[in-house]
Amino acid sequence: MRDHLMYRAPWWVLALVSGGWFWIFMAVTSGLSPSYGWPAAILGGLVGGVVFGVLVATSVIWTRRRRRQATQSDGSSPDPRPSQSR
Repeated sequence: MRDHLMYRAPWWVLALVSGGWFWIFMAVTSGLSPSYGWPAAILGGLVGGVVFGVLVATSVIWTRRRRRQATQSDGSSPDPRPSQSR
C-alpha cells in the first residue's frame, strides 16, 4: 500500500491520506487538552490537516518527478548487450 501511494497515487490521494491522519491526531490531542474544546480542536485539526496534506503531497510529487528524471537521464542503455561495430 505504501509503495502504491508513493509511486502511483495522484497528489490529491496523497493529500487526503496524510492530511486525514494528521487531522485525527491533532483533533484528538487538542481535544484532550483542557485548554481547548472539542469544536475548536476539530476545526484546528481540520485546517492543520489540509495544510499538512498539501505540503506532504507536493513534496512527494516533487521527489517522484526528480527520481524519474534522474533515472531517465543517467545515460544507460536499455539494451545490456555490447554494440558490435565492424
